Parts: sequence; structure tokens; C-alpha cells
Amino acid sequence: MIKLASRYLKHYIGYIVTAIIFVAIQTYVQMVLLMGEMKKILDQGVAVKDMDFIYSTGVKMVLYTILIGALTIVISYLTAKVSGIFMSRMRKDCYIKVLRMTPEAFNYFGSSTLTTRTIDDPKAVVSLYQFLISRVIMIPMVVICILGLIYTKSQAIFWILLCAVVCAMTLLALLEIYAKKYNSIFQRKIDKLNQLVREKITGVRSIRAFGNEEKEEQRGINHDEDLYKSALKANQPTKLMNPLTMIIFNWVMVIIYYVGSIEIKNAMCSISDLILIFQYLSYFTMALSLIPTLVNMMPKAQVSADRLIELLDYDCTSEDLSKESNWDVKGTIECKNVTFGYDKNRPVLKNISFKVNAGETLGIIGTTGSGKSTLLQVIMGFYKIDKGDILIDNHSIGDINNQTLLSLFSYSPQISYVFQDSVKNNIVSFDEHISEDRIQEACYISKFDEVVPKLAEGLATEMSQGGMNLSGGQRKRLSLARAIAKDAPIYLLDEPYAALDAITEKKVATSIKDAKGNRTKIIVSAKINSIKDANNILVLEQGEVVGFGTHEDLLKTCKEYKEIYDTQCYLDREE
Repeated sequence: MIKLASRYLKHYIGYIVTAIIFVAIQTYVQMVLLMGEMKKILDQGVAVKDMDFIYSTGVKMVLYTILIGALTIVISYLTAKVSGIFMSRMRKDCYIKVLRMTPEAFNYFGSSTLTTRTIDDPKAVVSLYQFLISRVIMIPMVVICILGLIYTKSQAIFWILLCAVVCAMTLLALLEIYAKKYNSIFQRKIDKLNQLVREKITGVRSIRAFGNEEKEEQRGINHDEDLYKSALKANQPTKLMNPLTMIIFNWVMVIIYYVGSIEIKNAMCSISDLILIFQYLSYFTMALSLIPTLVNMMPKAQVSADRLIELLDYDCTSEDLSKESNWDVKGTIECKNVTFGYDKNRPVLKNISFKVNAGETLGIIGTTGSGKSTLLQVIMGFYKIDKGDILIDNHSIGDINNQTLLSLFSYSPQISYVFQDSVKNNIVSFDEHISEDRIQEACYISKFDEVVPKLAEGLATEMSQGGMNLSGGQRKRLSLARAIAKDAPIYLLDEPYAALDAITEKKVATSIKDAKGNRTKIIVSAKINSIKDANNILVLEQGEVVGFGTHEDLLKTCKEYKEIYDTQCYLDREE
């Protein structure tokens, strides 16, 4: 937590120091000045029945109370300002970190924990810091001040209170160690709950279609029960701390009453001093009553801080500004014996080698799970390859600046992502430099221009979450328009014709072929008709290259390609 504070609050240390100074002043006014005036009323006003002195001293006490209230407002303002800045900057950095993550880093964390770390964990950390500055910082000040004042009145009561404080602090430390362990487990189960809820929301149609509502409901109940048990263990320290501290300080009060009565009897302490001591004890108890809340917040905040530091310090981009970032890009791509696996012991791609010259089109085909989509992501540098090399214009992608590398590609993924924003912003991806003419051209090539007139407000139409107000084919064309609108030398299109009917597929394929003639294009497709006109076709089978060449050559030399062709031609004849 100290690391996070030093990272985000170093520029606002003035606010924090000012708040602490005001807390110290507030404590001094409340403990020393206000209580001192009360003692004067008892000794010099009530004892001699001097009403004028009582009134004048009462006015002073009212002024001190107003000062305490003003200080409280200022402290609240300063802590709220610092807390707001702290939380917003942490969430912003987490969000930017997630946006810049490679798929490899994203898979390492998982979407559910990234959601929790970006939203909930900063809140837990900031809540603790706000509590520490505004309330908890008062505890040592009040304790030290009261112990010092009581020491001047009664040393016996001082030692009793000191022993009680030591016992309470020891208990706090032990329970905090216990709570941290179970809060870590609890946070991981919160991540799992987020994942479960996401699955149920996104997959609700499949759940209903297969009649699995009762099974999924039972699955949710089981997880809730498990989470409930973890929450009980994580919150046990708070539940124990409150009664234990109350037992300790109730017994302390009994002992102090007994010792005080003896000291008054022996004239070792005046009645006004004893009343003052009891008033001090009420403040003392009030300050220490914050400890159970602190015990509850600290373990969770510490776990959240560790998770945030892990996310923020994770090297997920391998960015190096000293790497190559500028040359006359032509768009030639060459893979040399590329081997890659999500698990290094189980490679998905094995010794992949091919070359695509600038301006050419490469089609990639293969059975499901042969590594087609993975190959595109490896070319873009989303994952680090285990062996071999990938070259762009004879520059290894490992030697290219990460931002520059990503700027070389325009990518249309297999799954069509639609953002909850206007159609225009979905196409330009919030890039203000893309002109209206380029937007229209992208819509024409992807044939999304046939969809725009049917939308209520044209390009200004707001998309619903996940693009649910579009059909599957319309979402695919919107995704294609986004890829085409970007001015990149290399286009990577993963199943660009999926979810399109045969007529629309032919129109889009012809438009893509005719347009962007100077761009290098790699098109992944399960249909031979979609890629047979490519300059070359790469055939993958279980992560290995089993064929490379033109459509005519592969029909003669590649058994796997011929099987796919025969199957699809047979199905076409049947239709």
C-alpha cells in the first residue's frame, strides 16, 4: 500500500500533511483546551458559584466547538479531494494497462479479475487511506495526548490504561494477520463470481435453449454458499475485535473506578480531576472503537493493493522506444520456422514458413483448430513465438517498436465486436483523423452501405450493447468496415465472410479484391471459394503447413486441400 501511495500521492503530499496538521490541531483543541475550560468551570466556577465565570468560560467552549467543526469540514474536504484523485488515477492506469495488454497478458489475468482489479480494488485501497487520514490518524494522537494528561493526574490510572492499549494493539496485529489470509481467498472467489455472472449474462440464450436454467441456478447457489463461508471467515476478526475490546476496556473502567475512589479517599486526586479523567476515557474509548473497523478494512485493502501492484507492474507490452519505429513500409511478410504454443509443451503452430510479397493476397485455410486465427495473432505480435522469426520488410517483429508494429496492421477478428456507441465511432474506432470519404469507402467495400439507410439515424445511430440491434451478418460487415477504414499497409481478415449469405459474400469478396490493391492482405476462411483467387493459399493441418501455392497447384499436390474442395463442391451441388 505504501508503494501505491508513493506512486500516486507524491504530488499531493501538501494536502495530506495539511489534513494531518488540522487533525492534530483538532485533537489539541478538543483534548487540552476544551477539557481545560471544563475543569476551570468545575474548580473556579461551580465550586464558588461564580456564574459570570461560568458564562464567560462557556462562551470560550462554544468557540472551541465551532473551531472543531470548521476543522472537521476542512479535513473532510482535503481527504475527499485526495481520495478522489487517488482513485481516479489508479482506475485510469488500470484501464490503460488493460487496453494495452497483449492477449497473452490478458489470458494470464482473465477478464473477471481484471474487472475486479479495475473497479473494486482501487475503492478498497482508497477507502482505507481516507479512513486513515480522517479518522485513524486521530487514534495515536488521542491516545498519546490522553495518556500524557492522565499521567499528570494519576500515575496508577496511566499504567492501567497503557497496559490496556498494549493488549488491544497486540490483539489487532494478530487478528490482522489472520484476516489477510482469508481476505485474499475471498477476493479470488469474488473474481470467480464475476466470471460466473458474465457467463450467465452472455450465455443466457444458450442456457434457455438447452433448458439448463435449474442446473445453472444450482451452480450459482453452490458458489454463493462457498462465497458466504469465505466471507464469514474473512469478517471474523471484526466480529471478534469489537466484543474483545469492549471486554478489555469495560474491565479497565471498573478498575479505574476502584483506583479512583481510593485516590479520592486518600486525597491523592480531586473530584474535578477524576471527572476529567472519565471524560478523557470516553474520548479514549471512542477512538479505540475505530479499531474493529480498521481490522476489517486493512486486510482487504492490503490484498487489493497487492493485486493492483501486480497488474500495474506487469510487463505486458514489452515496449522499447529504442526499437525500430520508422521505415518505408512496403508490407512484405515472411515467417521462418515459427513455432508457438499457449502451453510451451503443446505447440499450436509447428515450423510455419511462408512469404507474402507486398501487395499480394494470401489465403489461409484448414480444419477447425488448425491454428489459423492463432497465426494472425502471432504475426501481429500479440504472443511471443517460442522458435523461429517473423519479418516485416526484413525487419524482425521483435526489433520493431510495439506501437509501430500494431500500426502496420488492420485486423478484423473472427468475432465481430460492436461497441455501445454510434455506428460512425464503431467504424473509425474513435480516430478523428479518418475522413468522411474514407468512412463511405469502407462502408461501400464491406457493403455496410446497404445497412446504413435502414438504420434510424444512419451513421449516427447508437448501437446497443454487443450490437444486438444488428443481425450477425450486419455486425460482420460493420467489423469489416472498421478494418478497411484504417489506413494500414497490411490487412489481416479472420473469417471476413462468416455469417454472410452467398450473394453478399460474393459482393464483399469482389470489393475487397478490387480495392486496396497496393495493400498486403491475409484472409483466413473456411471456404475455398472465398480465397481461391488469392496469389497463394496456405493450408494448415494440426498446426503444420501441409500445402502452399495457388488454387490450381494445391488441387494437384495437396491431399488435404483436395478433400476440403471436394467436400465443399459436393455440398454446393446438393444445395
